[in-house]
Amino acid sequence: MEKSAFNYDKIPIGYYDLIAERKTGIRSFWHNHKFERVLSSLPNNIDSLIDIGCFSGTFLGMIPEERCSRQTGLDIILKQINYANDKYATSFRSFHYYADLASELDIGYNYECASLIEVIEHLNPDEIKILFEKIYIMLQPGGLLVMSTPNYFSMWPILEILINIFSSVKYDEQHLTRFTYFNVFNKIRTIIPEFDRMFTIKLRTTSHFISPYVAFFSYNLASFLAGMTKPQRWHFPFGSILIVCLEKKI
Repeated sequence: MEKSAFNYDKIPIGYYDLIAERKTGIRSFWHNHKFERVLSSLPNNIDSLIDIGCFSGTFLGMIPEERCSRQTGLDIILKQINYANDKYATSFRSFHYYADLASELDIGYNYECASLIEVIEHLNPDEIKILFEKIYIMLQPGGLLVMSTPNYFSMWPILEILINIFSSVKYDEQHLTRFTYFNVFNKIRTIIPEFDRMFTIKLRTTSHFISPYVAFFSYNLASFLAGMTKPQRWHFPFGSILIVCLEKKI
């Protein structure tokens, strides 16, 4: 799996991690809430988790050893992996660089859970197929894959235009495959004909509808509002982030 034509090395070291660390404003809330939603979709106690496309390690850095005793992060950007290891590596958490996340993805097997946070939109269909096949092999029987991706049947396309205008990081240059709440499974089945043999669908939900914009005025109020809705009971289709949970079939 080759890197996208977009040069990801242009993204500053620790870019999104430093935004999340601020704990103020819309962008910081956006990233933290995204990770919290993925984390809340995982079991409470995990023996092993692999985060594919971990970037600078923010998500795994949120998870204590008591919640998950073996944590592995992978990414294709060496300088971000170096940042992650410098800041977040521990005796139970490590980060690894892979130039090609699909063909070289041999970090190990028998993971209870895998996370794929805003990765698949950066890949073309052939790359997505290869990556899902790799994840299937790496997961334990009954293992859980939690992934997030922009929901293009929401405010996201407008936000993407605004980000492209006001930010140095351009999403339209990065996003190759786009999903919506309504088409995600049909599109995945088209890309991966064996999908229904490989996985059972456990959850489809969205987040990031109103609460991120409340963070412009009050980060704490936005967090309170976001916490009022349990992801497993939230089936509103118009949130800007789509979250899907898949269980590996035995």
